[in-house]
Amino acid sequence: MLAVSATLAMELAMPRPNPEPVQQPHDKGQITLANLDDAFPETSDHKIGVELEFTTVDVKTGLPVPRFQEICDAMPDHLKPNLHGEFLKSQIELVTNPCDSLRSIRDELDELVSTAESIANQFGATLMWVGRHPSWQFDPQMVRDCARSRFNLQRLGARSEHLGTCALHVHIGVSRNDAVAVVDFMQRFVPLLVAVAANSPLDRGRDTGCRSGRAAIWSSAFHVCGLSGPFGDWVGFKERCKALRDAGRIHEPKDLYDFARPSRWGTVELRCCDLPPDLDHVIAIVALIQTLVVGIVLGRRPALVNRDFLRAELREAIVNGPDALLTNHNGELCSPFEWVRTVAYENQDIAEELGTDVALALAPTVLADNGSTRLLEDHVRRHTAASVHLSQSRHASRVKSKSVALAVAGTMLPLFVATLLYT
Repeated sequence: MLAVSATLAMELAMPRPNPEPVQQPHDKGQITLANLDDAFPETSDHKIGVELEFTTVDVKTGLPVPRFQEICDAMPDHLKPNLHGEFLKSQIELVTNPCDSLRSIRDELDELVSTAESIANQFGATLMWVGRHPSWQFDPQMVRDCARSRFNLQRLGARSEHLGTCALHVHIGVSRNDAVAVVDFMQRFVPLLVAVAANSPLDRGRDTGCRSGRAAIWSSAFHVCGLSGPFGDWVGFKERCKALRDAGRIHEPKDLYDFARPSRWGTVELRCCDLPPDLDHVIAIVALIQTLVVGIVLGRRPALVNRDFLRAELREAIVNGPDALLTNHNGELCSPFEWVRTVAYENQDIAEELGTDVALALAPTVLADNGSTRLLEDHVRRHTAASVHLSQSRHASRVKSKSVALAVAGTMLPLFVATLLYT
């Protein structure tokens, strides 16, 4: 475990006057290992829920600014339950209600995002669609003052700065009997989801060498994170949770930072995706995930693979994102977008039944305009422009120096000639 930095240590020791009340997202009461079973229905109609995490940034500087409370206070009453705080004051989370269709999800997200964006604009801020801010350096003073944030500071120490990343979380309703099977078999598709959603290649103004720097962090930085399972059944999953709790690694099920997990809302939650660059990408990814989950429930299950192989595939996706070469569920080496086309073709009947067929057919084209590619291209343009400006400045300085030298020489020449004539 990393040592707590001096700055963080001072922050932890500081008194906390008038802290915010603990905010429980999607308030459903305290779900513990003892009553997690009750969160799942006997049957499920596979409703969809989406969580989008944003960084609020200054419209002029592009740097994070603490606008959560202002946006929360100004949010219309009917949307307040759908806005939640995150680890930092410069983060907000927008959460949909359970929806029956992609159309309903799109409509809800349109309203939530546009409303939050409009309010942020009133306070000189905007919502940034990235998995991690490309240039900001963690500041403990930006940590939101609530019980959950203080708990994470104490539990994670210096690693808590990684909680400042932003993700797309997708929930699909399933029954308890199907939940663990879905989690186990969705591991096979995690590299695909990481690759197509990659949108965090920069950190503190530098190229990290990973198209999804966020996934690199969340696959290794915490006690319980990244790939998980296979658990086999519900009993196996609960035994793993109990062992982790007894070892002091988690306190409750929400402390599991797995890329795919049974959630306390009676859903399987996919947490591996960076926040995409826009709403079209969100809908494409949600369509892909819902189709895959329902396919697994109906028995269309990929072969379970060796864990080392899966880790290697995930690493390929993290580093190369949309340019990765991955081995799909049929054992074929392909691009992420070819894999999406294969999923769409093999599950056309399921997609038509769910109403995801159009979005899934368009997904390869939509997702090919990848967020990490956009960010890296902009990064190169900025650095090229800065280099050209520096080169021009140096050239101008050299020209000026030569001009000054010539001027001095021109001034001294008559004096030199006069000296020669009169001596």
